[in-house]
Amino acid sequence: MSKLITILLFFVYVFSVSALNTFIENGQRPELFELTDNEIVTFKITIPDEEFTLLKEKANVQGLTPPISNFTLEMELGKQSYRVYFEEMLNQNFTKLFPNIDVNAEFPGFFIGSDGYANIDKIMENLDFDPKNYKNFDFVWGNLGYQILALGKYDYVQLLVKYLGMLENLNTVDKETLKSTETLATKIIESTKVKQDTEIKSIENNLIESIISKSKVNSMKTIANNDISQKSTKNLASKIIKSTKVQQDKSFGNKILESKPNKEVNSMKTIVNETPVKSTKILASKIIESTKVEDNEIKLDDDNIMESTNKNQNQEDMSTVIETNDFKTKNGKLTVDIAGIQKSFDEITFSLSGQYSRSLVKPNFNIKIRGKKDLFGSSQLKLRSDLTEPTFLRSKLTSDIHKKLGIAGISANYATLYINGEYMGLFVLTDAYKLSWIKQVYGEKDTKFLYKCNGVAYLDVGSVDKCTNENDEDDVTESNLEWADFLVAMTNAQSAEDIEDIFEVDHFIKEMAIEYLLGSWDHIQLGHNYYLYKQPNGKWIYLTYDHDHTFGINLDRIFIGYFFVDLPERNVMKDYPNFSFSDWTQKHQIIQKLILNDPARFNQALKEIVSEVFNPAILFPRIDELKEFIRSYAEKDYTADEEGKYPGRINALGINPYTFEHWEANSEFTSVTTLQYNAYGIKYWILSKYRNVCKTYDLECDPLYLDENYEFSIDENVQFTGYDFSSYQAPVEYNPTTATTTLIETEPTPSITITESSSIENESPTSESNNEIETENDKDSRTDYETENIY
Repeated sequence: MSKLITILLFFVYVFSVSALNTFIENGQRPELFELTDNEIVTFKITIPDEEFTLLKEKANVQGLTPPISNFTLEMELGKQSYRVYFEEMLNQNFTKLFPNIDVNAEFPGFFIGSDGYANIDKIMENLDFDPKNYKNFDFVWGNLGYQILALGKYDYVQLLVKYLGMLENLNTVDKETLKSTETLATKIIESTKVKQDTEIKSIENNLIESIISKSKVNSMKTIANNDISQKSTKNLASKIIKSTKVQQDKSFGNKILESKPNKEVNSMKTIVNETPVKSTKILASKIIESTKVEDNEIKLDDDNIMESTNKNQNQEDMSTVIETNDFKTKNGKLTVDIAGIQKSFDEITFSLSGQYSRSLVKPNFNIKIRGKKDLFGSSQLKLRSDLTEPTFLRSKLTSDIHKKLGIAGISANYATLYINGEYMGLFVLTDAYKLSWIKQVYGEKDTKFLYKCNGVAYLDVGSVDKCTNENDEDDVTESNLEWADFLVAMTNAQSAEDIEDIFEVDHFIKEMAIEYLLGSWDHIQLGHNYYLYKQPNGKWIYLTYDHDHTFGINLDRIFIGYFFVDLPERNVMKDYPNFSFSDWTQKHQIIQKLILNDPARFNQALKEIVSEVFNPAILFPRIDELKEFIRSYAEKDYTADEEGKYPGRINALGINPYTFEHWEANSEFTSVTTLQYNAYGIKYWILSKYRNVCKTYDLECDPLYLDENYEFSIDENVQFTGYDFSSYQAPVEYNPTTATTTLIETEPTPSITITESSSIENESPTSESNNEIETENDKDSRTDYETENIY
């Protein structure tokens, strides 16, 4: 009888929940997420005590630090390092080493004297270390080492590569010389290690990357020029792989040029060796185009088969940290309290998760339910702390917007977590793109066509080894071949019509419109945090995850990157809500072809999204609703216990940056300081972006929110008003007269008058004309905040 009552109560609960949720129509999400719309579900994990202790140890990953430095100091240290490197590498008598060649003709820029030795002083004079010449340098996408070494009067990257190659082929080089060069190579390689992906890398750290990058590019250019007439891509791609694989020779030249083998490269080898991929000419042309120099800069084009070495090194280093601090156990049990019913699972996998998020004081977790069981249809879930931002709202709102528009994507709600009885706090509960998710949503069991793209993947042929197949149980050789063919077709396409039959073009365009409206930058813009799935209808679809970087958070990370106390002219705040899409986006080839060259479909998608969901009349009440739903849980999360400890903050090396006041303020109209940059108030971002697109696209919009006298309040206690550099201290041994300590003021946060009751005044787009997307014939209107990519 009691069991029957429980079942009846459950159905009453289900129907009441369905009646209460009006923002998203039923049937848009997995059952678990429809059941938890009006209840914060409780997850209770039990693992052995010694494993819980180990988890807390492994959770300790160095926290993020402000990206502030003194560029003059950086350049001085780099200059000193380069001198040492050149002195050690070129400490040879060139005339004796190479008696049968004109060494000055072969190595111009080494300034080899009558004594046979390179003139290091003259070499250093030809390298530009003047800080003022780099005020417009792109520190986000650029490679400073390459800029210094290769783009002056002499290309020292090429000269060094040539020298090292010739040196290793000599039989006259003694063992001591080889040992010395090996020692130097080790020193350089070690110097490339960085702590996290946003930390400023010294000039010294870029030397090895510059040599590796340029040598690969030129090797590929030679290959492409020699093979462009071949009919089969197989030979060309095999040579590309061979040109980057680890050499067995222990000499300095080979060690300096080698790259680490990995799962992705081996996957590419398999693809190449198994099948001829279409159109060698297209692939070869891509490689050649990727090496073209324009305006003294190497463009990091979206088509580039070579990734940015800065970015890759950062990702590889962070991956190494995560691997070292990885935690996963299958010795756990899970109990879930939902809708008055308790569900128990004896076979689970419980693990720490994330890359960037591992630096957070409160880490994320993954849960996998095994034994062919599931929680209302879901078997793989994520518990995200989302402490990149203070509100717990950004991921949830982004998911809700997708679902309200009927767009495939991650579902999100809320949960609390206990581990061995210890309260870990409030989390954003999401599902995950795994084979089980594909089965649940698309009905395909054990798909072989789900690829996770998580590193410099821009949907071109260069992405072939940057995305990994999620099916690790079956033979996916044939799937990998189709994946390669798909990427070649994407690269070869000139317009949307060329790929309509293999790619969900309209879905991708809508996603780009959503990302633009939300100020989202952490997916294809950076080449990661998305999946590609080949649906049963034969079309591949773009699926994004990790949505905490939305609604205008940490945008300076993308458009400024680093702040230097001695280059204040670089440190000007941008009016991000008024950016046009062209100003906003990276010019990846897929975005160029599907949107920038012909913006009609994008413009229409954007108008529909604004009408259906991205407007204050719809989103402001949803925000209010969600805030009241989680308020008591958020307050508890930001409240310390008697020992001064906060729930779930187990990363002792992380920073606990937010308070409940931040939660309240940033979910409204107040911009706040984040771990490294700042975050617009969510409602402020929505209001500002709404006004911008309404004016730009001449939409019929709600006059209430277009009224410049629309009032709202700002919490001045937590408001972000600028970056405070006063705490920055240069090393004591360095005291440059040009270095200054300043507080950089923002431009008035797009024209906000801060009073007890504030309003947005005098808003206008960044240019006098409307900022709709330019066509391919329009000139690039980028301003000084956008420099071309360099590596």
